Amino acid sequence: MNKNTRCYGSPEDLPPKVSLRAGRLSVIYQSGFLRYIKLGSTEIIRMINHTVRDENWGTLPLIIQDETIEDHGDSFIIRYRAQAEQGHIRFAWQARIEGQADSLLRFEIEGTALSKFKKNRAGFTVLHPIRECVGQLVEITHPEGTLESAVFPELISPHQPFVNIQQLSWPVNNDLKVHLYFIGDIFETEDQRNWTDASFKTYCTPLSQPFPVTLQSGDTIWQSILLDFEGEFRH
Repeated sequence: MNKNTRCYGSPEDLPPKVSLRAGRLSVIYQSGFLRYIKLGSTEIIRMINHTVRDENWGTLPLIIQDETIEDHGDSFIIRYRAQAEQGHIRFAWQARIEGQADSLLRFEIEGTALSKFKKNRAGFTVLHPIRECVGQLVEITHPEGTLESAVFPELISPHQPFVNIQQLSWPVNNDLKVHLYFIGDIFETEDQRNWTDASFKTYCTPLSQPFPVTLQSGDTIWQSILLDFEGEFRH
């Protein structure tokens, strides 16, 4: 058994990591994943990715194709196609990731079912770092426009601390606030420390809704994640 199989479960080499910038943000891109989105040394987001989960909560492997990365120094654009196939399940994604010089970050996906199958989830997942978020005040905007004040829990929460999410906002410091917008579905947040992971996870399609859901061949899913800031950046 080689090192990759022991450490990562596959003999293949890991995809390369690409360091990019969007204004004051630094980002690591790796084969469909955005990782370690940071403002200086402060981690804002641990990871953004998109997945298809089957009716048994299995995660379908993604094959990235036609990947292009335009790196302009303080901005970037990434485009790719992705195929998720397993057994009778076939699903195709098109993705576009844009990091702008004003530190705005946008990740858009459009997916199409190429076969009929049952899914528990299909779309975005966002991981929030524990160290920067735990105990932090957060403002939740619900789809109907109402606001709710909450806190990233310090103690492990057995239930979803945030539900019915369209936007999350929280302070980076006294001068700057993060706005994270979720478009195309309803999202909720769970405490990954229940499974020994050092993150909170915000994911699409609430567990309170019936699942699995049957997708017909030709059905489409469109979602977008937008990260923006309000206030003054410190030098």
